[in-house]
Amino acid sequence: MKKEEYLSLIDEVIAQGPYTDTYDKHFTSEDIRFTSKSNHIYATVLHWPEDGEIHIKALGNDMKLLKSTIRDIEILGTDLHPAFARNKELDISCGRGVIEAGDMPVVLKITVE
Repeated sequence: MKKEEYLSLIDEVIAQGPYTDTYDKHFTSEDIRFTSKSNHIYATVLHWPEDGEIHIKALGNDMKLLKSTIRDIEILGTDLHPAFARNKELDISCGRGVIEAGDMPVVLKITVE
């Protein structure tokens, strides 16, 4: 990812979903936080869904925030590389029960060029 692309992405999208500092917030799979380094974007999904399906609006083609091509997605802490498609949203399919659903965050390492 080029530096100017990264800066543009950061300026326009810091987090997908509402942000709060309180502990009484019940996060959903739409609550995602982002960081990046080199040619990787790290998307932290704050609540993994039962069906194993993640939809990231900020990295989809409709938002036009990420001009790079996504080459791979890895779930950190595992050997899993889930299937994905980048259309209106970035749709990631891990499958039901592959990752335990719940309130522990799951980090996706998204490799771009």
